[in-house]
Amino acid sequence: MATPLLPTRRGLSVAAVIALLSAAQCAVAAESSRESGATVHVAVNGTDDKSCGSRSNPCRSITQAIKVARDGATVLVGPGRYGDADATANLAGPGDEHPDASLECMICIDKRVRVLSTNGPEQTSIQEADVTVGALVLIRADGVTFGKRDQGFTIYGRANRVPGQEGAAVGIAVQDASDVRVEGNVVTAVTGAAFRLDGSDGPIRVSRNLAISNQGPGFIVTGTNAGRVWLLRNSAVANRGEGFRIEGPHLVVANVANTNLLDGFVISGSGGEYFHDVSLNHLGGDGFRVEGSNHLFTRIATHGNFFGIRFVAGEGNEVHGSNIYGNRGNEGRRQMRCGVLNASRATVVATGNYWGARTGPGEYPADQAGKVPECDVQDGSRTVFAPFASEPFVVIP
Repeated sequence: MATPLLPTRRGLSVAAVIALLSAAQCAVAAESSRESGATVHVAVNGTDDKSCGSRSNPCRSITQAIKVARDGATVLVGPGRYGDADATANLAGPGDEHPDASLECMICIDKRVRVLSTNGPEQTSIQEADVTVGALVLIRADGVTFGKRDQGFTIYGRANRVPGQEGAAVGIAVQDASDVRVEGNVVTAVTGAAFRLDGSDGPIRVSRNLAISNQGPGFIVTGTNAGRVWLLRNSAVANRGEGFRIEGPHLVVANVANTNLLDGFVISGSGGEYFHDVSLNHLGGDGFRVEGSNHLFTRIATHGNFFGIRFVAGEGNEVHGSNIYGNRGNEGRRQMRCGVLNASRATVVATGNYWGARTGPGEYPADQAGKVPECDVQDGSRTVFAPFASEPFVVIP
């Protein structure tokens, strides 16, 4: 049974959004539990064959366990190393994963199963080999769960595997699938994005994952048709791309982008909703870069970036009840310490925010906004920042 979309709207409070999202996720978990079938076991002392999967005769690879599992089964993975299991940099060993013929993925989840670890990401890893694949884990079936809180995986890429090798692998990808849940995973050192999520076919719920020290963005989110992606309490840290690259009307709640090389959040499309998201200390970018229309930001925080929020294009964008201060500006340009840099040629409504001082936008320690310090650039750009808050808000990711 397909899970309905979360009924959010601009008048809904942050607490209500989080409560509804949590309730929806609990309903999905209960539904998965009712529908789940047998458990297929995977362990480092297992052997891949047609009869593996029992507790006494576990499979060695996650790929073989998915192959023998029926729809609705749980694939339960014990602690240890998977993927390139024998550390030979290829997938020819007896316990290695078996990518599909096209090398589209190293682990291909093509049926409705729950893939969970018993001991969590600290003790359960999936290691990339020196084989060019599109994704280390690809989910392309409805109703899949990959990881849970304290039952996820660490996906290790080989960012410097072969000098000059073409192709960038994604850590975890969701494609052509709906009602998917990805939770509790860590992705590091992949050559592409850590997570690539296409919500075109229906809702995808992505929560409590960490993308750290990858060559590409932390999270790429697309899809504007049948459903939306729900991002809840994920973190993107020290990636060489953006923290989050999001296109479309997705729901983004309590996520953190910290110390990425480029922007924290790059947002395009229209109709996204952002609550309690935090963007900090990006080495060469802005906290939020908005290239679309009708996005709503409530109780976000953006500090220590070039600009707090840069509006490049679009209209109907609003920021309320947020902390926008401590941004350093771009030393190579005239615009300095702009909490909001508006180059959209449209009006941005940024009322009720805290700018770093009780007196609102202006001189240090406040961030700047509006025409006077030249933070509104391009003809037609206008930022409405009054009334403003005199005290910072509590923003809890």
